[in-house]
Amino acid sequence: MDSWNSPYSEVLCWGRTDNPLPDQDWDLALINTLSIDEFDQMIADTSIKEDARHFFIGCLYTLVGDAVRTNDQEAINAVLAFCKKTAPLNMYLGLWSIRTLNLIENPADYEYAYWGDNPFRFAQEGGL
Repeated sequence: MDSWNSPYSEVLCWGRTDNPLPDQDWDLALINTLSIDEFDQMIADTSIKEDARHFFIGCLYTLVGDAVRTNDQEAINAVLAFCKKTAPLNMYLGLWSIRTLNLIENPADYEYAYWGDNPFRFAQEGGL
């Protein structure tokens, strides 16, 4: 698998295995190639391993953090559109949506430790 050019089907297959991440910065590659809807589908898929599910959720936190940090209006608009449509396919993205909307409304609250470096800190403080 070309980790910097992975199609959805290969990422989905990886998520169903116990294989390690193909690349240290794979999250950065995926947030530039997959849609939020594709992440939503993978996170909701019951055949996805729990570690992979957490990784995919972390990708979305990184995506939002990068968009807010760089004021990327195209990415922010895509995130807003997703958050404002009908409920995501799973509870994890419900919480992510709430946090995301709060960050977009209050960009000064951006902290790299939560939105870029280690989104799993949310898990330590009340869940992803």
